[in-house]
Amino acid sequence: MHQRIKAELMAHEIDLVPLMLVQVDSSKDSEQRVRAKLVSLGFAENQIATHTTNEPDANLLALAVDEEKEVLIFKMAVALGFDAPRAFTLVSMRGVVDPDFGTQIVGRILRVHPRCRGRALSPLLRNAYVFLADCEMQAGLTTAAQKVNRIKTEFGQVSPYALVVSVAGANQLQVVKDGQTVLFPPSALPVSTAGVVERIPAATVSDIIQNEWFGLLDGTTGQTLPQASPVFVAAVAGPLNAGKRYPLREGVPQRFMTQRIRAITDGLACSVAQRIRFDDHALLAGTREQVHVLRREQDVFEAKEDPVARIQAALDLAQAEDQAQRMLLEFGMIDPRELHAELIKRLRDEYQRAGLPIAGDDDALESALALILVQNPKLLRAAEREALAGYAETLPSGTLPDAIYAEAELPSSRHNVYGVLPPGVNDWERRFANLLDLDPDGHVLWWHRNEPHKPWSVATTLPNGHQFFPDFLVGIRGRRTADNVLLVDTKRAINDDLNAKVKTVVKHDSYGATVILFYEAAFDRWMTVRYDEQRDKNELDAVFRLSAAAAFV
Repeated sequence: MHQRIKAELMAHEIDLVPLMLVQVDSSKDSEQRVRAKLVSLGFAENQIATHTTNEPDANLLALAVDEEKEVLIFKMAVALGFDAPRAFTLVSMRGVVDPDFGTQIVGRILRVHPRCRGRALSPLLRNAYVFLADCEMQAGLTTAAQKVNRIKTEFGQVSPYALVVSVAGANQLQVVKDGQTVLFPPSALPVSTAGVVERIPAATVSDIIQNEWFGLLDGTTGQTLPQASPVFVAAVAGPLNAGKRYPLREGVPQRFMTQRIRAITDGLACSVAQRIRFDDHALLAGTREQVHVLRREQDVFEAKEDPVARIQAALDLAQAEDQAQRMLLEFGMIDPRELHAELIKRLRDEYQRAGLPIAGDDDALESALALILVQNPKLLRAAEREALAGYAETLPSGTLPDAIYAEAELPSSRHNVYGVLPPGVNDWERRFANLLDLDPDGHVLWWHRNEPHKPWSVATTLPNGHQFFPDFLVGIRGRRTADNVLLVDTKRAINDDLNAKVKTVVKHDSYGATVILFYEAAFDRWMTVRYDEQRDKNELDAVFRLSAAAAFV
């Protein structure tokens, strides 16, 4: 399509080089893989630009006029403040669910370049084209088109808003309305109901750091450490100032159960290879050269959809082998070379039993294994999960510190185990903590922010052998687990994380499955996330209710 547009511009005698936008997913090295694919399709290296969070292009805006660049590879960061009037084509490798982000993306390719204005253009040049890897996840683009269609020119009403600001070290209430700002004195603020926080001398905090903090660094065994207390101290020059101490509340659990993989995993690679289900369907996938692809075209502005077409597409063996190699590397508990050798050995046996000559061709077996793993990713994951179960163990974590410390006063929290909102929580975690604290019906007994890799942290074992540390431990009245614990993890994206899908289905021996939650800002609600096995994707399920939390399994 990009080449057709380029040729059509030349046919109209419009001296303009079109720009193609390629939005990659968040998987590792996705930009490099896409760049290599573009080069294989005939683009020169100097025609391709990249702009991502890890690899930002300081001259991003210059791409709008730099016609030596024909392709821009980007992730999310290009959505704001980027004007691309010569962009006709967008290729998206990831889902666009947020309608606001969808509007920004549609806006990138709807701007009409000045050289095209006032001309009689062919239909090809009067449209922009979006190619989607997964049409079912792209609701944001359709919603964005509907939103653009409803745009009307009008003056927005200026609404008053209020916020608390710090002026000369004291909190004041600031109210802004119609461009006018009014500051109210501290007496206008609600009286805090938080308890008095004890100040401790700087020497005491220094003693805690000397005697206890360095002890935490040795707490890798998961065993209880004597007199261990976390210390939250800002990095400051000069003498350490006095800190504030927040003690652990009475009546809350002091230690939990965590999971890990035993250090010795001899025989695990062989166990995985023996458990993988190389059935007739999988063996056939290893010899397949082409697949059927359904192609659907839709005009998002007029809601018109063309009939679905079935096309034959050749499998890219090189890409399949690269992807299969990454799948083997994801299982961090085994040397990938050892796992690969065991899988090849098992696959050779299966093809020999089936009487197929591929069993004697080493190169063909390598290709067949890659094609099987890529077309059936659940086969390897299921085998790894089953094999790893025999190497996992559940044991007590370290004891929660008897207090936490902070240089500045922390916001109070009704149900937190320390009575405050701990340092380091991000915006969406803070929003969920507020939901727990505002519980009017008494479902929440307590909550704890589960920091990763602490002696007292709670982990669930993932199929790749890594540990998953849910964001929150929540005590729910009536929940039938040890200490009434419910594990909760809050997400901004439900499919982008490499382990997002498996986190939804893994279970802790003592506490059950982790409840994965996604915040829908448009409706101001938390949604539970469930794994759809048929589509191999996470999807939003139901509105999260504290009243139902005791029954989660």
